[in-house]
Amino acid sequence: MKPKPPKPPPPPKPPKNLTGKTITTPDGKKIRNGNRYPVKRSTLETQAKIIERVAQLIVRRATRTEIHEAVREEFGIQYLQCDLTYVKRAQEMLRKQANMTADQARHLGVNILLDVVRGPSKPSDRISAESRLADIFGYNAPRRTELAGPGGTDLPAMVVQVVGTVAVQERKQLAQAPLQIKEGKE
Repeated sequence: MKPKPPKPPPPPKPPKNLTGKTITTPDGKKIRNGNRYPVKRSTLETQAKIIERVAQLIVRRATRTEIHEAVREEFGIQYLQCDLTYVKRAQEMLRKQANMTADQARHLGVNILLDVVRGPSKPSDRISAESRLADIFGYNAPRRTELAGPGGTDLPAMVVQVVGTVAVQERKQLAQAPLQIKEGKE
């Protein structure tokens, strides 16, 4: 088996524009200060396609990462520009198409949840709707997450020793054992 020939080195990168202003190349392309390559501008038609695609992904409840990957693969746009430009514009477009304010949308959402609770629905749907309503109206006890010790001091470091799988098996046995209640004075 013959060894593969070595790959040629990549072409050198052009130097950065550090002049403090935008320069124009001989072929008419503009390079901004601090950049190596000319600015690529999307046409209005391309922008409309990107916004439409992002809006479709939002409606399908895609995650931010899925939106970023789709836009990068289809249009070659990085995540920051996607978030700052196209996700914002797609959200604005969807708000205009919905033709309602945020308060109206909240009211509609609460009404749908109430219909699920009151109407014939699966118990699991009813329970999730009730818990969502409790979150919305603040019926649940407030949740507090503390990342510091008492008085704002640092949390003490904890050392955990793992002694094989015996501890795991013992915990499983304890969890499966019937609950024993001791009556009497403490």
